[in-house]
Amino acid sequence: MTIGGILLILKFFPHSSFWKKISLAGLQKREDGYTASRDYQSYQGKKGVALTTLRPSGIGIFEGERLDVVSEGEFIEKNSPIIITQVDGYRLIVRILEKKDD
Repeated sequence: MTIGGILLILKFFPHSSFWKKISLAGLQKREDGYTASRDYQSYQGKKGVALTTLRPSGIGIFEGERLDVVSEGEFIEKNSPIIITQVDGYRLIVRILEKKDD
């Protein structure tokens, strides 16, 4: 009896209106603009400004683009010049950009 009930549920439940309400029906296709990831390696070496205080994470702005960044461990004040020194997957690691005295 129990096995028969389970088989009926498995056969009809995926086609029910309740299942359609609780499951994801659509596919996210590349042609529709969905992408799995960005190539963050191109950000290596870019210079920008800390938009928020980095303790050690925060937001930096690079060529007009807001990016989530993480400092190398130090506290960086808001509006400080920063540079992306390392890209680790999705993590953009920055350090404060030292100005050279002439």
